[in-house]
Amino acid sequence: MAVSQRKKIQINQEEERLKNDRTVFVGNLPITCNKKKLKSFFKEYGPIESVRFRSVIPAEGTMSKKLAAIKRKIHPDQKNINAYVVFKDERAATKALNRNGAQIADGFRVRVDLASETSSRDKRSVFVGNLPYKVEDSAVEDHFLDCGNIVAVRIVRDQLTGVGRGFGYVLFEKLS
Repeated sequence: MAVSQRKKIQINQEEERLKNDRTVFVGNLPITCNKKKLKSFFKEYGPIESVRFRSVIPAEGTMSKKLAAIKRKIHPDQKNINAYVVFKDERAATKALNRNGAQIADGFRVRVDLASETSSRDKRSVFVGNLPYKVEDSAVEDHFLDCGNIVAVRIVRDQLTGVGRGFGYVLFEKLS
């Protein structure tokens, strides 16, 4: 058992590990995406226990990220958000990886990965620097299409403003 610093509650680490095995990370979702749409997107793989949206930049500086996500008060410059989808069954989470690279909306190809995954992606990933601060994932992906099949693009963004920090990573399917 471990004690969380934030809330003085006990966390069963084995329970958390098992939950992570049933959880997928979903990146590059449009800000208009809601729980109902996300559940529908993954429903063919099995029942979903919960959906948590992350990487939300609040429209107002005084609002917490959690409240902004709940009330959908998102900064007008933010184009995408991320989510964690927890399935009731580990096999469903593994099957949901088939949605990686699928288009959920116009210009939004999602990145789906197991939350517990700690693979050696660095060998297939390249660092990209000197990017414009307002660059979109899709623009970087389009630029690197000739280099091979792309699994994911990740632009590193400021946590408070959501503005790009000028660099990111492109993850390729395999080494060339």
